[in-house]
Amino acid sequence: MKFFTKKGFTLTELIIAVSISAIVLIFIFKFVADIIGNLSYTNKKTQIFNSFYEFSAEVDNYKSSFPRMNIFVNVSSNIWNDVVIFRNIQGTHGIMLWVVDKASMKLAKNSTYPFYTEKILWYRELTDANLIEISWDANKIYEYEFFQDKVFEDLLVKSFQAELYNTGAILDIDIYLNTDFSPDLLWTEWEGLSQEWIYKINLNF
Repeated sequence: MKFFTKKGFTLTELIIAVSISAIVLIFIFKFVADIIGNLSYTNKKTQIFNSFYEFSAEVDNYKSSFPRMNIFVNVSSNIWNDVVIFRNIQGTHGIMLWVVDKASMKLAKNSTYPFYTEKILWYRELTDANLIEISWDANKIYEYEFFQDKVFEDLLVKSFQAELYNTGAILDIDIYLNTDFSPDLLWTEWEGLSQEWIYKINLNF
């Protein structure tokens, strides 16, 4: 009678099989990670643009109620500043639109920013007392703190430039937004960032 014995894998065969499986799994994990990363980036960009459209719509709604516009340029230094203020016809209420330093919760004092920092789009409602104070001393705008309910934290700004045309009837704003903010990139020069992360958007009122 002939007996058959079951032959197992040799150690070499097991090592080869495990190595091949590991290589295959590495490729699979990388593929899945790339998909998740792309989806996350796409979702983030969508969120940013949704925030911007919400911001634009809110400002546009205010514009219908506050048709008088002002731009403060070079208010407190030799560096250009564009601070947009919308006021109602009576001049009793308004909103102030600009770029805010998230750390201080106050207006940033430049219209362009060489470094990648948390400068974000924001707006603040102004009272009659605020407008009177500003008319006496425009530098007061830099003392105002901005409120949490007006924040658009997704809208990180590289540059904000506003111009008035047609004797003040048309307001044109160019805004450069960043769509891939990471704390690791703080204080990195904007020029060192991938251009695909930076979007220029124009608003006309």
